Amino acid sequence: REAAHFRLHAGPHVAGDLPPVLDLELDKANLSAPALVAWALAFCAEASSLFGVRPIVYTYSAFWASQLGRTQSLAGYDAWVANYPSKTPAEDAPFPAFGAWKPRLWQYTQKLAVPGLTGGFDGNRFLGTIDELRALARPAL
Repeated sequence: REAAHFRLHAGPHVAGDLPPVLDLELDKANLSAPALVAWALAFCAEASSLFGVRPIVYTYSAFWASQLGRTQSLAGYDAWVANYPSKTPAEDAPFPAFGAWKPRLWQYTQKLAVPGLTGGFDGNRFLGTIDELRALARPAL
């Protein structure tokens, strides 16, 4: 139901859009790790069907370790990982081990300054080539 609700409000996936993103950083239902992973896999399968593209899964290392039980079951989906280094980010992002699940996108800060705007903003980087980014932004499974 949640994937259908998401699709209803997000609209169709069109060329140039990044795939829809499942944000896994809070478990209000207090599910066990196996139950949360099963739910995430079911959501991703349904979202793939509804949008026509495989979703991206957003999380951070502590949540992956504690709430998702260090699962490798989600490795078939691209990962978007929040990891805030203490120094300026390098091209090769420093990530904790995620096993076979390789990050494609990296949120390196939530304190990015944007000229003319107040507050901090999320800073993100795609971990690939421009051609890989273009391929990711096409609506095809």
